[in-house]
Amino acid sequence: MQIGYIQELTLKTQSGVYHQAGIEYLEPGSYTPQLAVKAKAAVENSAVMYTRLAAPVGGPVAQFAELLERANGLVTKAGQDPIVEWFMHSGEELITQAEIQRAVGPSVKVTKLDD
Repeated sequence: MQIGYIQELTLKTQSGVYHQAGIEYLEPGSYTPQLAVKAKAAVENSAVMYTRLAAPVGGPVAQFAELLERANGLVTKAGQDPIVEWFMHSGEELITQAEIQRAVGPSVKVTKLDD
């Protein structure tokens, strides 16, 4: 895997807001979560400006947990507009659909896209 690779994800809130996110591979054993600066119009993968979030110790699952916590605070207006779906864009997977589903729970849908 190439250094700087980002597994692209998109979250959707209950009100229909889409926000791009990702997990970046920095070097062997080192990853960091990313969250787009602004919402986007649709689920399609697009070029966005990311904010690199604080990276906890651990692999991609730990990074997704941090991403989820930050998104729940920043994107969802402190839970007033909850995340209802996560989309996985095509590409190499740092985190699997099953791992995301375990992290978000059964009430949030996880969809793997072929884009």
